[in-house]
Amino acid sequence: MNVDMKSVANGKEDDYDPLEHRQVAKPNSDIRSTANLIKASLGSGLLAVPLAFANAGWGVGIVGTLIIGFICGHCVHILVSVSRACCKKERKPLLDYAETCRAAFDNGPKWARKFGTTAKTVIFAMEGIGVVMPVENTMKKPQHFLGCPSVLVVSMTIIAFLYSTLGLFGYFRFGDVLRGSITLNLPMDDWPAICAKVFISLSIFLTYPLQFFVVIDIFNKYTEPHISERYKNTTQIISRSVGVCICVGIGIALPMLEQIINFVGAFFYSILGLLIPSAIETVFRWDDLGRYNWVLWKNLVIFLIGAGALVSGCTVAIMDMIEITNSPTV
Repeated sequence: MNVDMKSVANGKEDDYDPLEHRQVAKPNSDIRSTANLIKASLGSGLLAVPLAFANAGWGVGIVGTLIIGFICGHCVHILVSVSRACCKKERKPLLDYAETCRAAFDNGPKWARKFGTTAKTVIFAMEGIGVVMPVENTMKKPQHFLGCPSVLVVSMTIIAFLYSTLGLFGYFRFGDVLRGSITLNLPMDDWPAICAKVFISLSIFLTYPLQFFVVIDIFNKYTEPHISERYKNTTQIISRSVGVCICVGIGIALPMLEQIINFVGAFFYSILGLLIPSAIETVFRWDDLGRYNWVLWKNLVIFLIGAGALVSGCTVAIMDMIEITNSPTV
Protein backbone atom coordinates (compact mmCIF):
# COMPACT_ATOMS: atom_id res chain seq x y z
CA MET A 1 0.00 0.00 0.00
CA ASN A 2 1.49 3.32 -1.10
CA VAL A 3 0.72 6.12 1.34
CA ASP A 4 1.73 9.76 0.99
CA MET A 5 4.07 10.06 3.97
CA LYS A 6 4.12 13.83 3.75
CA SER A 7 0.39 14.06 4.30
CA VAL A 8 0.71 11.57 7.14
CA ALA A 9 3.32 13.74 8.78
CA ASN A 10 1.14 16.81 8.42
CA GLY A 11 -1.80 14.91 9.87
CA LYS A 12 -4.14 16.01 7.10
CA GLU A 13 -6.79 13.36 6.79
CA ASP A 14 -8.37 15.28 3.90
CA ASP A 15 -5.35 14.37 1.77
CA TYR A 16 -6.04 10.66 2.14
CA ASP A 17 -8.55 8.96 -0.14
CA PRO A 18 -9.02 5.33 0.98
CA LEU A 19 -10.57 4.35 -2.34
CA GLU A 20 -7.40 5.26 -4.20
CA HIS A 21 -5.25 3.12 -1.91
CA ARG A 22 -7.20 -0.12 -2.21
CA GLN A 23 -5.39 -3.04 -3.76
CA VAL A 24 -7.74 -5.92 -4.57
CA ALA A 25 -6.29 -9.01 -6.24
CA LYS A 26 -9.42 -9.80 -8.27
CA PRO A 27 -11.75 -6.79 -8.20
CA ASN A 28 -15.36 -7.09 -9.29
CA SER A 29 -17.03 -4.96 -11.94
CA ASP A 30 -20.10 -2.83 -11.21
CA ILE A 31 -22.37 -5.37 -12.89
CA ARG A 32 -20.94 -8.27 -10.94
CA SER A 33 -21.14 -6.34 -7.67
CA THR A 34 -24.76 -5.45 -8.40
CA ALA A 35 -25.56 -9.09 -9.14
CA ASN A 36 -23.86 -10.21 -5.91
CA LEU A 37 -25.77 -7.69 -3.84
CA ILE A 38 -29.10 -8.60 -5.44
CA LYS A 39 -28.56 -12.34 -5.10
CA ALA A 40 -27.46 -12.02 -1.49
CA SER A 41 -30.70 -10.17 -0.73
CA LEU A 42 -33.02 -12.58 -2.53
CA GLY A 43 -33.18 -15.58 -0.24
CA SER A 44 -35.90 -18.12 0.26
CA GLY A 45 -37.83 -15.49 2.23
CA LEU A 46 -38.84 -14.02 -1.12
CA LEU A 47 -41.19 -16.97 -1.56
CA ALA A 48 -43.15 -15.95 1.55
CA VAL A 49 -43.85 -12.40 0.33
CA PRO A 50 -47.19 -13.31 -1.34
CA LEU A 51 -48.47 -14.55 2.03
CA ALA A 52 -47.46 -11.23 3.58
CA PHE A 53 -49.46 -9.45 0.87
CA ALA A 54 -52.42 -11.72 1.62
CA ASN A 55 -52.27 -10.82 5.31
CA ALA A 56 -51.78 -7.08 4.82
CA GLY A 57 -53.64 -6.47 1.56
CA TRP A 58 -52.03 -5.65 -1.77
CA GLY A 59 -52.07 -1.88 -1.25
CA VAL A 60 -50.42 -1.98 2.15
CA GLY A 61 -48.10 -4.70 0.86
CA ILE A 62 -46.75 -2.60 -2.00
CA VAL A 63 -46.36 0.56 0.07
CA GLY A 64 -44.81 -1.37 2.95
CA THR A 65 -42.36 -3.14 0.65
CA LEU A 66 -41.21 0.15 -0.86
CA ILE A 67 -40.83 1.79 2.56
CA ILE A 68 -38.90 -1.15 3.99
CA GLY A 69 -36.73 -1.28 0.88
CA PHE A 70 -35.92 2.42 1.24
CA ILE A 71 -35.05 2.05 4.92
CA CYS A 72 -32.84 -0.98 4.30
CA GLY A 73 -31.10 0.76 1.41
CA HIS A 74 -30.54 3.84 3.54
CA CYS A 75 -29.00 1.73 6.30
CA VAL A 76 -26.60 0.19 3.79
CA HIS A 77 -25.72 3.72 2.66
CA ILE A 78 -25.10 4.68 6.29
CA LEU A 79 -22.85 1.68 6.87
CA VAL A 80 -20.70 2.26 3.78
CA SER A 81 -20.49 6.03 4.33
CA VAL A 82 -19.39 5.63 7.95
CA SER A 83 -16.90 2.94 6.93
CA ARG A 84 -15.30 5.23 4.36
CA ALA A 85 -15.18 8.12 6.80
CA CYS A 86 -13.50 5.88 9.37
CA CYS A 87 -11.03 4.69 6.73
CA LYS A 88 -10.15 8.30 6.07
CA LYS A 89 -9.64 9.09 9.74
CA GLU A 90 -7.55 5.99 10.38
CA ARG A 91 -5.79 6.18 7.00
CA LYS A 92 -6.72 2.65 6.01
CA PRO A 93 -7.85 1.57 2.54
CA LEU A 94 -10.78 -0.51 3.77
CA LEU A 95 -12.55 -1.80 6.86
CA ASP A 96 -14.89 -4.74 7.28
CA TYR A 97 -18.15 -4.61 9.23
CA ALA A 98 -16.68 -5.29 12.67
CA GLU A 99 -13.74 -2.94 12.13
CA THR A 100 -16.11 -0.19 10.98
CA CYS A 101 -18.09 -0.47 14.20
CA ARG A 102 -14.91 -0.41 16.27
CA ALA A 103 -13.57 2.61 14.39
CA ALA A 104 -16.88 4.49 14.64
CA PHE A 105 -16.90 4.12 18.42
CA ASP A 106 -13.18 4.88 18.73
CA ASN A 107 -13.62 8.10 16.76
CA GLY A 108 -16.83 9.05 18.52
CA PRO A 109 -17.35 10.82 21.84
CA LYS A 110 -15.23 9.78 24.81
CA TRP A 111 -18.12 8.05 26.57
CA ALA A 112 -18.57 5.73 23.58
CA ARG A 113 -14.94 4.82 22.93
CA LYS A 114 -14.79 2.13 25.57
CA PHE A 115 -17.40 0.20 23.60
CA GLY A 116 -15.28 0.05 20.44
CA THR A 117 -13.34 -3.13 21.09
CA THR A 118 -16.37 -4.81 22.65
CA ALA A 119 -18.49 -3.97 19.61
CA LYS A 120 -15.89 -5.44 17.26
CA THR A 121 -15.65 -8.65 19.29
CA VAL A 122 -19.41 -9.14 19.49
CA ILE A 123 -20.09 -8.30 15.85
CA PHE A 124 -17.34 -10.64 14.69
CA ALA A 125 -19.56 -13.52 15.77
CA MET A 126 -22.44 -12.20 13.66
CA GLU A 127 -20.54 -10.77 10.70
CA GLY A 128 -20.92 -13.83 8.51
CA ILE A 129 -24.41 -12.84 7.32
CA GLY A 130 -23.36 -9.43 6.06
CA VAL A 131 -22.18 -9.30 2.45
CA VAL A 132 -22.41 -5.55 1.96
CA MET A 133 -18.89 -4.65 3.05
CA PRO A 134 -17.22 -7.56 1.21
CA VAL A 135 -19.04 -6.54 -1.98
CA GLU A 136 -18.04 -2.88 -1.63
CA ASN A 137 -14.49 -3.68 -0.56
CA THR A 138 -13.84 -5.88 -3.60
CA MET A 139 -15.19 -3.52 -6.26
CA LYS A 140 -12.94 -2.36 -9.06
CA LYS A 141 -14.54 1.08 -8.81
CA PRO A 142 -15.89 1.42 -5.25
CA GLN A 143 -16.81 5.04 -6.04
CA HIS A 144 -19.76 3.61 -7.96
CA PHE A 145 -21.27 1.84 -4.94
CA LEU A 146 -22.91 4.99 -3.54
CA GLY A 147 -24.56 7.89 -5.32
CA CYS A 148 -27.28 8.01 -7.96
CA PRO A 149 -27.27 6.04 -10.12
CA SER A 150 -25.10 3.55 -8.30
CA VAL A 151 -24.70 -0.12 -7.50
CA LEU A 152 -26.72 0.34 -4.31
CA VAL A 153 -29.57 2.27 -5.93
CA VAL A 154 -29.87 -0.11 -8.88
CA SER A 155 -29.71 -3.17 -6.62
CA MET A 156 -32.32 -1.93 -4.14
CA THR A 157 -34.63 -0.82 -6.97
CA ILE A 158 -34.50 -4.26 -8.57
CA ILE A 159 -34.93 -5.98 -5.20
CA ALA A 160 -37.96 -3.85 -4.28
CA PHE A 161 -39.46 -4.44 -7.74
CA LEU A 162 -39.03 -8.22 -7.50
CA TYR A 163 -40.49 -8.39 -4.00
CA SER A 164 -43.46 -6.21 -4.95
CA THR A 165 -44.12 -8.05 -8.21
CA LEU A 166 -43.98 -11.54 -6.75
CA GLY A 167 -46.04 -10.51 -3.74
CA LEU A 168 -48.70 -8.81 -5.85
CA PHE A 169 -49.14 -11.45 -8.55
CA GLY A 170 -48.79 -14.31 -6.08
CA TYR A 171 -51.60 -12.80 -4.02
CA PHE A 172 -53.78 -12.17 -7.07
CA ARG A 173 -53.29 -15.75 -8.25
CA PHE A 174 -53.86 -17.70 -5.03
CA GLY A 175 -55.57 -15.21 -2.71
CA ASP A 176 -56.38 -16.34 0.81
CA VAL A 177 -55.26 -19.93 0.23
CA LEU A 178 -51.60 -18.92 0.09
CA ARG A 179 -49.27 -21.03 2.19
CA GLY A 180 -45.99 -20.18 3.89
CA SER A 181 -44.04 -20.52 0.64
CA ILE A 182 -45.74 -19.89 -2.67
CA THR A 183 -44.07 -23.01 -4.08
CA LEU A 184 -46.41 -25.06 -1.85
CA ASN A 185 -49.36 -23.66 -3.81
CA LEU A 186 -47.97 -24.76 -7.15
CA PRO A 187 -49.48 -27.96 -8.62
CA MET A 188 -47.32 -31.05 -8.41
CA ASP A 189 -48.13 -32.34 -11.91
CA ASP A 190 -47.78 -29.10 -13.88
CA TRP A 191 -44.53 -28.86 -15.85
CA PRO A 192 -44.17 -25.06 -15.59
CA ALA A 193 -44.62 -25.35 -11.83
CA ILE A 194 -42.11 -28.20 -11.64
CA CYS A 195 -39.59 -26.18 -13.66
CA ALA A 196 -40.14 -23.20 -11.36
CA LYS A 197 -39.36 -25.33 -8.30
CA VAL A 198 -36.24 -26.73 -9.97
CA PHE A 199 -34.99 -23.26 -10.87
CA ILE A 200 -35.68 -21.97 -7.36
CA SER A 201 -33.73 -24.88 -5.89
CA LEU A 202 -30.83 -24.24 -8.26
CA SER A 203 -30.91 -20.54 -7.43
CA ILE A 204 -30.67 -21.18 -3.70
CA PHE A 205 -27.99 -23.82 -4.27
CA LEU A 206 -25.86 -21.47 -6.37
CA THR A 207 -26.26 -18.69 -3.80
CA TYR A 208 -24.48 -20.78 -1.18
CA PRO A 209 -20.95 -19.92 -2.38
CA LEU A 210 -21.77 -16.22 -2.18
CA GLN A 211 -23.05 -16.47 1.38
CA PHE A 212 -20.24 -18.81 2.39
CA PHE A 213 -17.64 -16.40 1.00
CA VAL A 214 -17.97 -14.14 4.03
CA VAL A 215 -17.38 -17.04 6.41
CA ILE A 216 -14.28 -18.13 4.51
CA ASP A 217 -13.06 -14.54 4.31
CA ILE A 218 -13.23 -14.21 8.09
CA PHE A 219 -11.60 -17.62 8.55
CA ASN A 220 -8.73 -16.70 6.23
CA LYS A 221 -8.14 -13.40 7.95
CA TYR A 222 -7.37 -15.08 11.25
CA THR A 223 -5.70 -18.28 10.05
CA GLU A 224 -3.54 -17.34 7.06
CA PRO A 225 -0.81 -15.66 9.15
CA HIS A 226 -0.30 -18.96 10.97
CA ILE A 227 -0.28 -21.24 7.91
CA SER A 228 2.68 -21.69 5.61
CA GLU A 229 2.26 -21.04 1.90
CA ARG A 230 2.73 -24.74 1.19
CA TYR A 231 -0.40 -25.80 3.05
CA LYS A 232 -2.74 -22.89 2.25
CA ASN A 233 -4.60 -24.63 -0.58
CA THR A 234 -4.99 -27.80 1.47
CA THR A 235 -6.28 -25.78 4.40
CA GLN A 236 -8.77 -24.03 2.13
CA ILE A 237 -10.14 -27.30 0.80
CA ILE A 238 -10.42 -28.88 4.24
CA SER A 239 -11.98 -25.82 5.89
CA ARG A 240 -14.56 -25.36 3.13
CA SER A 241 -15.46 -29.05 3.14
CA VAL A 242 -15.82 -29.14 6.91
CA GLY A 243 -17.91 -25.96 6.87
CA VAL A 244 -20.30 -27.34 4.27
CA CYS A 245 -20.62 -30.65 6.12
CA ILE A 246 -21.42 -28.82 9.35
CA CYS A 247 -24.14 -26.77 7.64
CA VAL A 248 -25.66 -29.87 6.05
CA GLY A 249 -25.50 -31.70 9.37
CA ILE A 250 -27.28 -28.88 11.14
CA GLY A 251 -29.96 -28.84 8.45
CA ILE A 252 -30.54 -32.57 8.84
CA ALA A 253 -30.33 -32.77 12.62
CA LEU A 254 -32.29 -29.72 13.74
CA PRO A 255 -36.06 -30.01 13.99
CA MET A 256 -38.18 -27.03 12.90
CA LEU A 257 -35.35 -25.74 10.74
CA GLU A 258 -37.62 -23.29 8.92
CA GLN A 259 -38.71 -21.64 12.16
CA ILE A 260 -35.14 -21.53 13.45
CA ILE A 261 -34.01 -19.85 10.24
CA ASN A 262 -36.82 -17.31 10.63
CA PHE A 263 -35.72 -16.61 14.19
CA VAL A 264 -32.06 -16.23 13.24
CA GLY A 265 -32.95 -14.00 10.30
CA ALA A 266 -35.18 -11.73 12.39
CA PHE A 267 -32.63 -11.54 15.19
CA PHE A 268 -29.45 -10.94 13.23
CA TYR A 269 -30.76 -8.83 10.36
CA SER A 270 -32.59 -6.49 12.72
CA ILE A 271 -29.34 -5.98 14.61
CA LEU A 272 -26.89 -5.87 11.71
CA GLY A 273 -29.14 -4.23 9.14
CA LEU A 274 -31.01 -1.63 11.19
CA LEU A 275 -29.87 -1.20 14.79
CA ILE A 276 -26.10 -1.09 14.30
CA PRO A 277 -25.98 1.23 11.25
CA SER A 278 -28.22 3.76 12.97
CA ALA A 279 -26.17 3.53 16.16
CA ILE A 280 -22.72 3.87 14.59
CA GLU A 281 -23.71 6.89 12.48
CA THR A 282 -25.10 8.61 15.56
CA VAL A 283 -21.95 7.90 17.56
CA PHE A 284 -19.58 8.82 14.73
CA ARG A 285 -21.38 12.09 14.00
CA TRP A 286 -22.08 12.94 17.63
CA ASP A 287 -20.39 16.34 17.36
CA ASP A 288 -22.22 17.21 14.14
CA LEU A 289 -25.75 15.80 14.11
CA GLY A 290 -27.05 18.45 11.74
CA ARG A 291 -29.61 21.17 12.20
CA TYR A 292 -32.04 20.42 15.03
CA ASN A 293 -30.11 17.15 15.52
CA TRP A 294 -31.99 15.65 12.59
CA VAL A 295 -29.46 12.81 12.25
CA LEU A 296 -30.17 11.78 15.83
CA TRP A 297 -33.94 11.83 15.36
CA LYS A 298 -33.76 10.04 12.02
CA ASN A 299 -31.59 7.29 13.44
CA LEU A 300 -33.79 7.03 16.51
CA VAL A 301 -36.76 6.26 14.25
CA ILE A 302 -34.72 3.63 12.39
CA PHE A 303 -33.55 2.16 15.70
CA LEU A 304 -37.13 1.87 16.95
CA ILE A 305 -38.21 0.23 13.69
CA GLY A 306 -35.33 -2.23 14.01
CA ALA A 307 -36.20 -2.95 17.63
CA GLY A 308 -39.82 -3.54 16.65
CA ALA A 309 -38.77 -5.90 13.86
CA LEU A 310 -36.45 -7.71 16.25
CA VAL A 311 -39.09 -8.24 18.92
CA SER A 312 -41.99 -9.05 16.61
CA GLY A 313 -39.98 -11.31 14.29
CA CYS A 314 -38.45 -13.31 17.12
CA THR A 315 -41.78 -13.52 18.94
CA VAL A 316 -43.60 -14.89 15.90
CA ALA A 317 -40.85 -17.44 15.24
CA ILE A 318 -40.86 -18.61 18.86
CA MET A 319 -44.66 -18.86 18.90
CA ASP A 320 -44.54 -20.95 15.72
CA MET A 321 -42.03 -23.30 17.33
CA ILE A 322 -44.18 -23.62 20.44
CA GLU A 323 -47.28 -24.30 18.34
CA ILE A 324 -45.50 -26.99 16.33
CA THR A 325 -44.11 -28.56 19.49
CA ASN A 326 -47.54 -28.70 21.15
CA SER A 327 -49.42 -29.87 18.07
CA PRO A 328 -50.21 -33.60 17.96
CA THR A 329 -48.14 -35.60 15.50
CA VAL A 330 -49.92 -37.42 12.72
